[in-house]
Amino acid sequence: MKIIYLTVIFTAAIPTQVFAMHTIEGFLPLHWALIWWLAVLPFMFLGVVQIKGITEKAPSLKMLLAHGGLTTADDQAEAVIEEINPEYVPWFNHIWEPPGDEIENLLFILQGALGAGVSAYGIGYYRGRREK
Repeated sequence: MKIIYLTVIFTAAIPTQVFAMHTIEGFLPLHWALIWWLAVLPFMFLGVVQIKGITEKAPSLKMLLAHGGLTTADDQAEAVIEEINPEYVPWFNHIWEPPGDEIENLLFILQGALGAGVSAYGIGYYRGRREK
């Protein structure tokens, strides 16, 4: 494991010209892409091993894992609460319930985009004031 960390540290010290703003755009040089994969693979492996161990101990959790990518955290929490205590009654209800999951997801994405925009504007504004 030490060799991976040393490789990442030494590669980070080597200056390389990259023509991209974000790594998510996919314009990484080949050696950087390989280093990132090497850095991520142990965590992916450990995650799979941990999930396998959990589902072997409690097979009923496989259903939650299968639906994990398709539901929100609120829905998952509600399912766990109903499994633990079927007579549970929520303390309060929503003021407005979106007509579908797609609308709920769209509103969540818009909320995140608005927050990112306000944050980026604030950072740019204060950085611009500092440079004057």
